[in-house]
Amino acid sequence: MSSAMTDTCFRISALFWFVRGLFGILGLAVGLTAGSSLALAQADPPAVQALIEQAKKEATLRLSWGEATLGGSGLARQMVARMNKRYGTNIELRFTPIEALARIASQLLVEFQSSQPAFSDLYMGTAAQLVPLLERKMFLPIAWTGLAPGRISAQMIDADGASLKVVTGLTGALYNTDALKQAPKDFFDFLKPEWKGKVATTVFGAGFDGLAANGMWGPEKTLQYVRDLAPQLGGFINCTDTERIAVNEFSAFVLDCVGDKLTIFQEKGAPLEMVLQPDATARRYFYFQVPRHARSPAAATLFALFAHSVEGQKMLWDEAKLDLALYPESQMAKRIAKYEAAGVKFTDVTIPWWQAHPEIGPTVEQIVKILAQAKR
Repeated sequence: MSSAMTDTCFRISALFWFVRGLFGILGLAVGLTAGSSLALAQADPPAVQALIEQAKKEATLRLSWGEATLGGSGLARQMVARMNKRYGTNIELRFTPIEALARIASQLLVEFQSSQPAFSDLYMGTAAQLVPLLERKMFLPIAWTGLAPGRISAQMIDADGASLKVVTGLTGALYNTDALKQAPKDFFDFLKPEWKGKVATTVFGAGFDGLAANGMWGPEKTLQYVRDLAPQLGGFINCTDTERIAVNEFSAFVLDCVGDKLTIFQEKGAPLEMVLQPDATARRYFYFQVPRHARSPAAATLFALFAHSVEGQKMLWDEAKLDLALYPESQMAKRIAKYEAAGVKFTDVTIPWWQAHPEIGPTVEQIVKILAQAKR
């Protein structure tokens, strides 16, 4: 490892151990409840003040995800601007648009293994991308509850503080309501003759991973469903191709990735709806992580904290139609409550849940092979 990189890693480590030490000394990380303090609008704990001072020195925040993901660069810039106002910083955003979360993860891992600085100071991903990375110890453990006492709870944190839930998504089947007179009631309706040639999916079988777990459909039932779905397919699209369903190029997307585009297009007047599988719907979480080799770990942590504020969560919903369903003001929580009242059973696809289901990986490999044959 180069001396420069060693110095960088030392500074990062020193910062976070200093911050975590403050929690223990001042008692900020324990003993506080939601009723004992308001969220980030109140005076910040000294640990946050330390982060603010360090973030001012870092001056730049590097972020990377897709333009069609979480509001893209536009929402990121708005949030950084509001973060600067909130914390009295003047952080400059450098945004690198990369659509595939797996590609971002791969680049961060290569940089980490070669002792190079991370091109992004924050990684956003789901359990599917994160579990292999967490085994590499690539992310900083952070005492999140001490940074936002009464706001961020232990339920929002996984991987010993390395992963912080930020928004909730739902996996369902998106369909055009003008396509057929009778609306589908579950995923099996798309196997009916009237849907033949009108259904699209992804080449990597998005959404089927959750179904493949024991306790959901399990491997065999999921594989059989994909085999039965293959003759129904009219083509393959990406998670961000919602417009192709809206204009009825394809009448259904089985399965949609996280359901965020539904509300965005509905508000534009598009004839779209989503059906969930009543007995097995995945409630997914996007997580924020700060890489150990981040160049601006304090700024990245402040961004994650702001995303968890009431204002930050509202911005995420207003622009991306995603927020964290664990908060009482969550719009996604209200939507989930309506589905639950209609009898939908949800399973939380978290990092610990994914780690407990090793059968998912081999099943997804078989799903991809089935879909590849259908593509021919």
